[in-house]
Formats: sequence, C-alpha cells, structure tokens
Amino acid sequence: MLTNRVYIGALDFGSWHNERAYEPIMAREEWQAVQEFARRPLPRAARGNGDFTYYLRGKVRCPYCGCSYTHYEVPRPGYRVRYYACLSNMKRITRCPVGRVNADKLHAAVLREVTEAATHATRMHRVIAESGGWERPDEALLATRAQLAKRAQFLGMQIGNITRAIGAGRAVGPLLSALEKLEAEQAEVQMQRDKLEARIAAATVKRPRAADVMNAWRGIPELWPSLTEEERTQVLSAVVERVEPVEKLHVDLFLSTGSGSHEGMLATDEKMGAGAGLEPATFGL
Repeated sequence: MLTNRVYIGALDFGSWHNERAYEPIMAREEWQAVQEFARRPLPRAARGNGDFTYYLRGKVRCPYCGCSYTHYEVPRPGYRVRYYACLSNMKRITRCPVGRVNADKLHAAVLREVTEAATHATRMHRVIAESGGWERPDEALLATRAQLAKRAQFLGMQIGNITRAIGAGRAVGPLLSALEKLEAEQAEVQMQRDKLEARIAAATVKRPRAADVMNAWRGIPELWPSLTEEERTQVLSAVVERVEPVEKLHVDLFLSTGSGSHEGMLATDEKMGAGAGLEPATFGL
C-alpha cells in the first residue's frame, strides 16, 4: 500500500508511466507524505545502555579465571539484552566455562534471595549458620596466647621469689640485677600479650541475631519499587559481598549478614544495614 501508485491514479508498466490512468483514491500530497515517512529510519529501542543500571557492578567475580565481570548489551529487534561477562573471557585471555550471565535475571534472583532471607526466619538462620564471618580466630593465635600466659605466670613467680629473698637480706646485689632483668622481660611479655589480644579481638566478630538481620533487611523488598536506580545499587552493595557464577544458570551468592552497624548503611532507611559475615548460597537464575 505504501508503494503502490494506483492509489494516486497512476499506472506503471516497466518504463512506461501513465500518471492519470485511474481516478485517484487519495490526494498526491497525502501519498507523498506517506512516502517521506516510510523513508525515515526505524527508531532504535527507547532504552539504551545509559538508561540501564547494573546494580551488581564490581560484585560479580569469576571463580574460574580470578577476574571481575564486566557488562555489555546485545541489541535485538525492539529491545536489548544485558549481560555480566567474564572480563578475561571477553579479552580472550581464558576460555571461561560460564562466559556470561543475563543481568536482568541475576538482579531478580539476588533480590529474591534477599527477600526470602528477610521474611523467613528459617532461611535467615541458615544464612547465619553457614556464614564464616564470626569463626574463632586462627588456632596459632590462640596457642601463642596460652604460651605467653604461661610465661607471664612463670616470670611473676620468679619475681616474687627474688623479692622475698631481697627482703630477707640475701645477696642483695646479684638479686637486684636478676630482678631487673626479669621485670624487663615481664614488661616485654605483657606488651606482646596486649598486641595479641588486639589481633584476636579484631579477628572475632560477634554472631548476629537472626531477628536483627531480618529487621535490617525487611525494608528492602518493601521499598524496592520506589527506590531510585542509585539507591537500589546502594542497597545491593550493602547486603551482597560478591556473586560467583558457577554455571550458565547457577551462581554462588555471598551475603553480608552482620547486624552491628545499621545506621547509614542504606540511605533509604536508617534501620537497614549490613556488616561482615558471608553466606554462600547456590541458586538458579
């Protein structure tokens, strides 16, 4: 219809043309306007790459190639498909068995897992139970602590014995020299113990309560539809430690479950927050 000139009364046969062969059905001006419109290029999909937010940017890492995932899009007729992709694989440095994962599906799956943990106590208890963020400090640190405690106790006994001997008036000169050395060693041992206790305290994270973490996360599914793209990125950055694609349709999700620092972690709700503690959960996209 857009190219048939019969509608304006014209007849074309090879190189022969009769502009007035029929009574026109539509005005030539209208037909010409249609031709100009038809020659215009088809519009691209309304939503370009700049309008799409990759909420997990910097959080997706490849467990096979040891690199981070970048992102890109593939145009399709009328729409675009967004992906997170293994950077080494894209540069052809490695041949990653996963390669890429659909960004929209990954976002939906992560939000679904967070919502599940925020609304079901059983799920949250499993998240916390499987987390390694509050494990005991390294056994070597604990062993050193015990050794230093025994050494400090032994030095205290020796210092006490020498002090009593000096009080009894026995060989005061040599005893004072020995006492000075023991007290210097005692001070050194105490300094080592103080530093060690600080390291042990730093390596020990208090186990979060399920109710506290659920309360911190509960606002996420409720507020998600009304959040801006920047706020959504902040939310997932606060609760997701990292994502590791293990298959085309399965990923390991490491959530941050600590509840000790709620204020200001998520700008959308002062009661929301997350801290240390990782929980790997394998789920499908």
